[in-house]
Formats: sequence, C-alpha cells, structure tokens
Amino acid sequence: MLAVMVMRPFLCALLFFALCCCFPNSVCAADDTATNTTEDVNASAIPTNMKEAFDWAFKAMFKAREEVDEANQHCVQAKLSATKAAGLEKEAEMALKKLGAEAVTLSKALRDARGANNEAKAAVTECEAAEAAAQQAEIATLDAAYEVLNHVKTDRRS
Repeated sequence: MLAVMVMRPFLCALLFFALCCCFPNSVCAADDTATNTTEDVNASAIPTNMKEAFDWAFKAMFKAREEVDEANQHCVQAKLSATKAAGLEKEAEMALKKLGAEAVTLSKALRDARGANNEAKAAVTECEAAEAAAQQAEIATLDAAYEVLNHVKTDRRS
C-alpha cells in the first residue's frame, strides 16, 4: 500500500504527461489533423482540444467507478462463498466425528471440504487485492481529470 501511495504522484504526472502529449490542444495539432486518418474515427478518436480530453478523462473516471463497483460485487460473492465453504467444512467434520475419530482422518470428503475452504479464502484475498487495484485506478482517473481541468483552466487564462 505504501508503494502505491509513493508511486501515485509519479503515476499522476505520467498520466498527465500522456494526456498532454496525446491530446494536444487545437492550436498545436492544427497541421497534423488534416493528414491523420483512421479506419474507425469513433473507436480511436483522439481529442483535438482540451474539452475533448476533459470529456475523455471523465468517461474514464466513470468507467473506473463501474469497475470498482463490479469488483466489490465479486468480493461480496467471494466472501459469501467462503463463509458457506467454512460452514460446510464444519458440518462435514461434525458429522464425521459422530462416526468416530478414524472416520475424520480417513475422510476424503473432509479433505475436499478443507481444500474448498482454503480456495475460497484465497479467492477472497485475491478479490480484495483486485478491488484495491480498481480503487487505485479510480483514484488515478480522478487525478487525471483534475489535471486536465487544471490545464483547461490554465489555457483559459492565457
């Protein structure tokens, strides 16, 4: 987590630099726009001014929010599955204990239940890491939108 916090200003600066280089304002790109052609203009449209870059940054911000929400939903499902797996493992163990200690040690079903429980715990851990990454991506898009907004504000002063 500390590494992400330390890298965040660098990533924001890098993203801002990419936005400024890839999405120049109309004054800088006037000569190049006539010669640049793409097969599908709508799919790969490069903004020709900062308003378009601003719109692009906000679309990315909302898409990142959707990704965070989706990751959160997956984590909720993973946690429910992990809870269910733990309960089933405990039930299997209790049922086998009624049959005797030897049944507990020899039971393949109990080993499978423990394996499923461990896999469910690992899935929750991975899901939480993915959710944290999605949240960091959302923060990066928010920072990018903020930087574009500041750039637009600076351009208007000029």
